[in-house]
Amino acid sequence: MSIAVTTPSFGIRVPDVVWMPPDKWEGFDREAPVPFVPDLCVEVLLDRKMPQDIGPRVRAYLAGGAREVIVVSQRGELQFWGANGPLQASAFGIALSLERMYFEELAPSFTANSWREI
Repeated sequence: MSIAVTTPSFGIRVPDVVWMPPDKWEGFDREAPVPFVPDLCVEVLLDRKMPQDIGPRVRAYLAGGAREVIVVSQRGELQFWGANGPLQASAFGIALSLERMYFEELAPSFTANSWREI
């Protein structure tokens, strides 16, 4: 589900997917942005170049309380981020199987340099 969320350092953002436990969905206006950052935020970079703001977005979600941020590149590569930096795997135990037909073969690949600022 995609929904606007309020980050303390980057304003209102709209991650492509969010998740949080059911009890956190209670008690706020569903028509307004969520007044906090959900536990899991996902950014999918399919239809855009590597945005310059992805590092600040990831940091803002984590600083705002997200337990994990997943970034999916144009090539279908996954990066998992937690409060202490990159993760080898999802802290939630999420395993994604992505269909190659949806991803660009010639899109830029994730590299260490792509994520240095995160």
